[in-house]
Amino acid sequence: MKRRITWPLTLLLVLVLALVFPAIAYTAEAVDAPPQKFTASGAVYISGPYQSEQKWPHQYAEDEPVDTLPGTVISSSWEAVNGGSLTTLHDGKIVLNLRGTFRGVLEGTFAIAASDGSVLSGTMRGSVSGTWNPQDPLNPAGTYIEDNGTWKSDGGTGAFVGIRGRGTWATRLDWNDVMGTYVGTISMSGSHSRDR
Repeated sequence: MKRRITWPLTLLLVLVLALVFPAIAYTAEAVDAPPQKFTASGAVYISGPYQSEQKWPHQYAEDEPVDTLPGTVISSSWEAVNGGSLTTLHDGKIVLNLRGTFRGVLEGTFAIAASDGSVLSGTMRGSVSGTWNPQDPLNPAGTYIEDNGTWKSDGGTGAFVGIRGRGTWATRLDWNDVMGTYVGTISMSGSHSRDR
């Protein structure tokens, strides 16, 4: 009776498992990498003219730009964003009332340019509220605008290729007589991860 030799088959099985399991572990690690939380804030202002139309009590804005205040940068716990600058363009629709307040909605796009030239881009949407002067509608003195909502990014250029992120943002802008526009702050929070 011949004795079967099984050790080569056993050795082959061991080798296969040794190769497969690390690959499985690596894939699981790549897929399950937890998102990184972060916060960011900076000084911003309405940086230029934009299209506006009013049909009482509604007012519509198109491509309203809100950008980082010149001479300032974004402060963030996310190193890639820290020291960068923000630009946004959004459309909005508000409803005014004779009590001197308004409410509405907005949506648009944003881009954060990092100090190395990389750009994180995404979309934003939310609500807007504030005040206006019913007795003198063309005089913005003493008025303010507050926005808040959500943002989402599916990547960008340079260091932000493959980045996915989402979170919330809030802005408070007060009329500034010296600059002749609304000036204030923006805060962002959320999480980001990288596609593997």
